[in-house]
Amino acid sequence: MWIYWCHCPDCIPEYTEHRQHNVILRTKEFVVLKALGMTQRNVKKMILLEGVFYGLYAAVYGSILGTVLSYGIHRLFKGAVDVGWTILGAALFLLVQVP
Repeated sequence: MWIYWCHCPDCIPEYTEHRQHNVILRTKEFVVLKALGMTQRNVKKMILLEGVFYGLYAAVYGSILGTVLSYGIHRLFKGAVDVGWTILGAALFLLVQVP
């Protein structure tokens, strides 16, 4: 899995192109799955679910990393700026519930 870290507006199309390229490269895998009995609809569903799981994975770990970095920045500027930092209990509950 590739990790993209970029601040340019071209990143999203490049990432999308990379994902499409991976689907093209996996054509042999899809052919084998179809030979084992999967229908075209099942293959599309598998690709869709894979994308959903990538999204959930990114959301969970992004939320955790974002919270930690946010708290770190708050601690760094604690003496310079008098701003409180809180975390919502419901958000913490959701992060704990998602595996």
